[in-house]
Amino acid sequence: MGRTFALGSALALVLLVGSTGAADFKSGPQKPTVRVRAFNPLHCSGPAAGKRSSPVVSSGNDPVVMIFAHDISDGLTALIKKVDEATVKNAKHNLHSFVVFCNEDEKLEGRLRELARKEGLQKTALTLVDRKDGPAGYDRELPREADVTVVLYVKRVNKAQFAYRKGELKEREIQAILAELPAILPAAKK
Repeated sequence: MGRTFALGSALALVLLVGSTGAADFKSGPQKPTVRVRAFNPLHCSGPAAGKRSSPVVSSGNDPVVMIFAHDISDGLTALIKKVDEATVKNAKHNLHSFVVFCNEDEKLEGRLRELARKEGLQKTALTLVDRKDGPAGYDRELPREADVTVVLYVKRVNKAQFAYRKGELKEREIQAILAELPAILPAAKK
């Protein structure tokens, strides 16, 4: 019995430490003190495809879902599809969304074009910065262990952010992100 109790206690401690670490994990400009800064990624999809321009500037003061990622994954693809659906649904509120891939792989641009086509993305732009550390000025805010970082902002002020290590982004996390959209959307009139 003592051995079983010790094993159970050790497992509980590992789970507690693991969950505490996940809660403390941060990536992206931290709310509310940091304003979202402009940068010029290469657009691989959307109306600016093939050009370098700032999706931050083109979104103005409107509400935005900004996602930073290192590579395409199933969890990220599911998130992008849900964010695109929400962006279409909230077009009347001028909701914008874009994904910034921080990767030096020369073939990624073509893979992103194919992903946008295959998934039928309507409003979410896929962009590329050829630096693993992210756009200049964001490198201290995007730790390498952050596989996916999501920032919800309006008027270029961060209202919520989420960070996930490789393999952590699942349906539950996607729903938690979507549940925070009201933080950047205008309140519904009653």
